[in-house]
Amino acid sequence: MNHNFIPRKPRAFAFSADVVLALILVTSLFVFLSAPTQPSPQLEERRVADQYVDDLFVALDHSGFMSNELDVNGYSSTTLQNVYTRATSLLPPAYDVFLTLTRYPVDVNSCRSGQDFQSCFPDVNVSSLNYGTTLPSNASFVHGRRIFLQQQPASQCSATPAPVPSQWPLALFPSYPPFSAQFANDVNLTFDVNVLPSGPLTCDQNITVTLQISGNTGGRKPVDMVLVFDRSGSMSWDGQADTTDAQGIELDTNVAYIADSTSGLRDINISNYGLPNLVGTYNSPGTARDVDVYGTYAYLADGTSGLRIASVSNPASPSSTSQLDVGGDAYAVLSLDTTTYVATYGTGTSDQSNTPTVNQHLEIGQNATNTTAAQSFTPALDFITGATVSVRKVGSPANNLQVNLRSSLTGANLTSTSITPASLTTSYQDITVSFPSAYPLTSGTTYYLVLTTSSTNASNYYQWGARSTNGYANGTAYQNSTNQNFDARFTTRYITGLIAANTSTKNSPAVLGVASLADPWRMAVQGSSLYVADGSAGLRVFDISSTTPVQVGSYNTPGTAYDVSLAGNYAYVSDGTSGLRIIDVSTPAFPSSVGTYYTPGTAYATRVSGNYAYIADGSSLQVIDVSSPASPTFVKSYATPYNYRDLEIQNGWGFIAVDASIEGIMTFDLVLGPKINQAKVAAQSFMDFNAWDSNNDQIGLISYSSSATTDQTLTITYTLVKSDINVLVANGGTATGDGINAATNELNSARHNPNALKFQILMSDGLTNSGANSSTAAITASNSGIIIYTIGFGAEADVVELTNIANITGGKYYAALDQNALIDVYNLIAQQIQLIATDANVIASIPAGTNIVDDGNGTFSGGSLIFDINTQAPQPWTSTYTFNIPCTSTLACSSTLISVPSPGTQFQYVDANGNSITIDWNVFETASFNYRDLNLEIVSGNLVGVSNTDLTVKVSSVGNEDTNASSVAFYQSDPSLGNLITSTSIPALCGSLNPGCATSEFTFTHNVGAEGELWAVVNPAQTIPECTYNNRDVLFCYQNPSTQFFTLDYWVWLHG
Repeated sequence: MNHNFIPRKPRAFAFSADVVLALILVTSLFVFLSAPTQPSPQLEERRVADQYVDDLFVALDHSGFMSNELDVNGYSSTTLQNVYTRATSLLPPAYDVFLTLTRYPVDVNSCRSGQDFQSCFPDVNVSSLNYGTTLPSNASFVHGRRIFLQQQPASQCSATPAPVPSQWPLALFPSYPPFSAQFANDVNLTFDVNVLPSGPLTCDQNITVTLQISGNTGGRKPVDMVLVFDRSGSMSWDGQADTTDAQGIELDTNVAYIADSTSGLRDINISNYGLPNLVGTYNSPGTARDVDVYGTYAYLADGTSGLRIASVSNPASPSSTSQLDVGGDAYAVLSLDTTTYVATYGTGTSDQSNTPTVNQHLEIGQNATNTTAAQSFTPALDFITGATVSVRKVGSPANNLQVNLRSSLTGANLTSTSITPASLTTSYQDITVSFPSAYPLTSGTTYYLVLTTSSTNASNYYQWGARSTNGYANGTAYQNSTNQNFDARFTTRYITGLIAANTSTKNSPAVLGVASLADPWRMAVQGSSLYVADGSAGLRVFDISSTTPVQVGSYNTPGTAYDVSLAGNYAYVSDGTSGLRIIDVSTPAFPSSVGTYYTPGTAYATRVSGNYAYIADGSSLQVIDVSSPASPTFVKSYATPYNYRDLEIQNGWGFIAVDASIEGIMTFDLVLGPKINQAKVAAQSFMDFNAWDSNNDQIGLISYSSSATTDQTLTITYTLVKSDINVLVANGGTATGDGINAATNELNSARHNPNALKFQILMSDGLTNSGANSSTAAITASNSGIIIYTIGFGAEADVVELTNIANITGGKYYAALDQNALIDVYNLIAQQIQLIATDANVIASIPAGTNIVDDGNGTFSGGSLIFDINTQAPQPWTSTYTFNIPCTSTLACSSTLISVPSPGTQFQYVDANGNSITIDWNVFETASFNYRDLNLEIVSGNLVGVSNTDLTVKVSSVGNEDTNASSVAFYQSDPSLGNLITSTSIPALCGSLNPGCATSEFTFTHNVGAEGELWAVVNPAQTIPECTYNNRDVLFCYQNPSTQFFTLDYWVWLHG
């Protein structure tokens, strides 16, 4: 006897002869209990309604509905809920119901002795359940009662077989006779299938299926596409870091040092060229115009603050080491470690000065008491180049007048120069003299200008004019060593230009020498020659083999020389609006021009690498081939909306100082150019995709920055789009939403082919900061049937925003960090569009209960794996997936053959006319299928005492695979309730594939120590993977009857 483990049918019950008398008594009592309890006036008023309600519940009773609910769900809220639902569905909508279910279990022994209602149904055993809407206190209602009696069968064991299901579970895949590969009945398509492993297949085994198609589908749909191109300012670079006003730049491996105008020195980490970031700042007091780095020190041309030396041993924390006043405005700096050169600019030449009207005299060389005259002063600068003194001669002095610089009144001369008697008259003159070289001073320290002559003569001597007041607060005049308490007329002098400073001791730099310059900017050094871009004076060449620079040559360029770079025998001068000047300096004393290239902007800085000169030309970076210096030629140009002022080159990358609009440092690959140039190349590769149909596929171009521009409407003339891409210039903000909206308008215009699919390909390097909301724009595009593919170009692209746009429209987001990756992404998107337009799919049917181990990049939907097929790809077109059939699946319980793929597998494509075609897969591979299946049957039951039953159970292995040892568990009532009584083990059993084994079933008797509804379950914990169908059976064994009465009270009333 085999019993299925589905819910059992309602059972019929018989009365026991032992309780006949009690039932007679109870029946008479229930007649009383069933009488209505509603007050008669209310009942009289609603007689018609009463009858309708009573008839309804009588019908529910007589139809067996309520007794069936009691049999299936017993004494439970579920029973009440189901009766309530049925009753309210049959009543008019204005009625409501309240139900009470009362249970009266019979006490057999008490009933036999007492033979009255209270004895048979003691109050202690009675219980009730309620369900429904609470009856309002003032409502008019109808009340009634229905009575039910149930009795369990008496003595021994009986089975209630459940009906067999209407259909036995089918195998996972129906078996088909094997086919060889054959032609489909459409456009010569060939289908094939391959299954691994080959041979017999087993449950829980991974099975890999490869479906192949060969042939010609005939065509695809046309497409209309708009390239949405971000040309915001950030596309001008690969990397960028903000500063205040970058004037100059110097590199030292992983750090870029920026002369940042009023913000001093900025240290930028460039270990990742594409992601420069500020790491340290030294706020110098002046205006930083140029910087040079040697070792662990940075040398800053700090405007009127002179030369600043800062320690950069830790670039994250640069600190001031020392300062040197160099006069004028420090514009450029170049350090050779122990000697540093500073180019200064300015018209002022005086440091300390006292120039009153003369009314006093200091005599020099008149007699022994006035052999010398002096004036003390306190310099503001750290060097002196000469002085101006107001002197005259009395008579005809025979010897020169010496002008000496001393640190004490009577000390040794620090430096000296002389004035000849012939150069003077007997009237006072302001005579300016220069010392042999610049002499270093310590600002704030007292020094002395001392005038002497080598002989005395009462009639022939010199006078130094003075004023009888203390007009100069930082010094005083002396006659010999006597303080005169007034001041001489004098001025200390300095020269602006090229300052040579001793920087061997970093904390105490000192001026070594000075040379005049007219309009200095940048410098470069080669050997013992220093080259200065001297603005309007062109190129100056100095010999720096001694402490004082000595000019040895010059070349006056026609423009304004801003910078000079040296390579071999040539100096490359950035000559402002006159472009690039190439000067032969093989003989530094005789520089000569050999070549010129006129750049379109203002050439501010030039660096040479290999055969190329890179020119920061204001609004662009110019790349010039200088392999032949006499005939430089244009290579390419990288336009910018910003102002390129200085640059350095390292490992093929340009590092550019920018001082307008977006100040700071910009970096990009000098071969590929900034991002906008790389994006232009990549976008052109999209135009060149070889699968576009130039007769039907249209492409347009929308570019955007702070707003969007329609650069090219939809066209099949792709060269027009290419030309428009080439002239794009990066500038402004990022209005991505505006770009999407403009592209949507174009795709919805009269130029759109109504038979074409619509796509936008959006490329951006940043985050929307102006214009329309990009999500709203994407929704508008999606509502127009437009798919948007998005590309984040560079490390700073907003992944979240671009992914959101793609997701809204059914597209996909891609990331590209460089030009090569961007080209690959554009190509991948072109293939995706081609794939969608081709619209070919393999739809592999996957029955429920199958585990997909590897979807092969297919998409699972509606019980099938869907594979997009690119029919432009090399044939055969292949789809591969892996699945297994769980041994515990009921779908694997009865089949010994498996055929792959499953029925329902199809191939869909678009033909040459744009029609969608579906073909059923018609090639299958069939193999034998092995599985395990244990069945259990309770053969019989024997009551051996009160709550004590012996059950005889048979377990059979009906699968074709062997099973290991397992167990049988016994439960009182449904096993899902967990009422485990006992369990016992069973041995391993053989499957049908093991004919030599005779143990395919095992029968045993087991005492379960219980009675009632008894269940047996084999392999309850599923320790053996096998089919769970027919794993359990049930038997009903009762020693004594169990009888109980139920009453169902109902109250029905109108709402309100």
